[in-house]
Amino acid sequence: MSREGEPMTDNAKIIEPLAKFHVETDTQGRFYFPKATAKRYSIEINDYVDLIVRVIDKSGSVSHRARILVRVSSNRLIHLPRAFYQMAGGPKMLVEVILIGHYTADDLLSPTGRKLISLFKNKFQPISPEEEMHLLHEALRD
Repeated sequence: MSREGEPMTDNAKIIEPLAKFHVETDTQGRFYFPKATAKRYSIEINDYVDLIVRVIDKSGSVSHRARILVRVSSNRLIHLPRAFYQMAGGPKMLVEVILIGHYTADDLLSPTGRKLISLFKNKFQPISPEEEMHLLHEALRD
């Protein structure tokens, strides 16, 4: 463990996603993908983002979490799958969003993209904290 202000040792492994942010969904389970994050990763309208979405309850705990592959709509609008946001408590909920990947439509034709197609067909995949950690480890390797 390092003290504040001291460099981390080479043995320390920090897992960092591409990006992480908090948003409140609207009444239809939508939110805007941050402009600066989209610009940093060259995410355009009609690209697909691979997200881990954590629903934060009133006590500050994670009540639901899922992996979601979703297309970025106009104005960087993200539509959460209806079944997910209804299961998680409905509209106007606070979510923590972790970006673990993004793909163009052409990327979905690649071997990696073909694996993601099944996730997209299912709209979302509920995950455990252990599965989330595994996804973050996998995202680091890519």
